[in-house]
Amino acid sequence: MKINKLLVENILDFEKKIGEKLVVEERSKGKFFADFEHCELKQGFFLISSYETGTSVKSAVKNLCKKISNKTIVFYAMVPSKSKVIKVPLLEYNQ
Repeated sequence: MKINKLLVENILDFEKKIGEKLVVEERSKGKFFADFEHCELKQGFFLISSYETGTSVKSAVKNLCKKISNKTIVFYAMVPSKSKVIKVPLLEYNQ
């Protein structure tokens, strides 16, 4: 299957466009964590954690891209005045 590159967005450009902060931290030796702050992934009627991990910054961010691409994410789900729902495009990370 060939993917049209015009439909793919870099996660760093997506971060700027939605105005939310992408966080990547080393949680333990050789274990990195990547997620958007205050973000959850919508799965059916439920909200689940959207974070991903990896053995490097690059792998953690790439894993996050795979997890949330073409899905719906919710920011500040429990704060009605700040809550926002976003349909995520196909994301990539090539840094």
